[in-house]
Amino acid sequence: MKALRALTPDFEPLGEIAGYTSFTLTRRHHGVGEFELHLPARAPGATDIGLDTLLMPVGVPEKTVIVETLLYEEAKDELTLRGCTLDGLAKRRLAVPPPASEQSFGWDRVTADAETVFKHFAHNNLAEPSDPKRKVPRLILAGNLHRGIEVAWQARFEALDALLRSLAEFTDMGWRIIPDMARKLFVFDVAPGRDVHAMVSLDMGNAGEMKFFADAASMRNIAYVGGQGEDEHRLILAVGDGDTGRVRREVWVDGGSLELPEELVSAGKRKLAQTEAKTTIQGAVLHHGAFQYGRDFDLGDRVTLKTHRGQINARAIEVRETYGRDRPVQLDITFGDVPVTVTGMIGDLHNPVVR
Repeated sequence: MKALRALTPDFEPLGEIAGYTSFTLTRRHHGVGEFELHLPARAPGATDIGLDTLLMPVGVPEKTVIVETLLYEEAKDELTLRGCTLDGLAKRRLAVPPPASEQSFGWDRVTADAETVFKHFAHNNLAEPSDPKRKVPRLILAGNLHRGIEVAWQARFEALDALLRSLAEFTDMGWRIIPDMARKLFVFDVAPGRDVHAMVSLDMGNAGEMKFFADAASMRNIAYVGGQGEDEHRLILAVGDGDTGRVRREVWVDGGSLELPEELVSAGKRKLAQTEAKTTIQGAVLHHGAFQYGRDFDLGDRVTLKTHRGQINARAIEVRETYGRDRPVQLDITFGDVPVTVTGMIGDLHNPVVR
């Protein structure tokens, strides 16, 4: 079991927690992760924990989490803490566009490499927003290395974490907020991931049960995108490879205020990328064998998976680590495409206009 160091949001030490019952940490390559911690209410350090307390597994500051809920059960004399990874700071902000006037707002638009687009929205809504009351204290941006594909994006009051998740899935580039303990800062950066020469399989002795899941139920390959205008005067373009017959699957995209054909094409491609057929492999990964998690590969890395169905190269998009008293750490890793979840669907419903 890893001890957890408790810190204030300003990185002041509160104490150390070692006597917990269980600790489950889920990290995600494209979005915000979460944790759940159970511990005796009288465990050393437990009384120091409150809402917004930072909990840092000793030796791995990149896995620091924020306490968002605290439950005390008197009958069990037990505390249950839940919260998110530091990326969850983005949940506290909207993508607020620059003011068009004193009482109205326009759109926040940017066209650049993926890293620049990520850091544009992080700068405008986390690090250096125009309204100083919106700034997240102690948060800075890492240097821009201009990585990733060219992408056009625009936003207007979307939840910032949902925007960054959509951008990450479209560009195949993750993002992180990690602590700089020496400078007592939160650092926003992108995480492209690596292509590593590692194999995960039963035969290699580093994997337990593997589940292979292919889903084409929501797949679409032709998008009709509507931009500015009304009725028969509305600009509408079809985007896709021109599939015909039974393999053709169509979707409507409301492009809102988009007026340029290239903007509609970009919106259509983005929607089609979200609705591609998905291949996901979930498995229990073991802490032994030739290639090991945390040593040879990590969240966001692309590895080779070998199952009885064959061999596939896939990225680790979610890692769940479970620590318990008197038992080894349990690792459950999801590789491949981001599976459709209820949370993701709700986020899409809240932001129905694809831009």
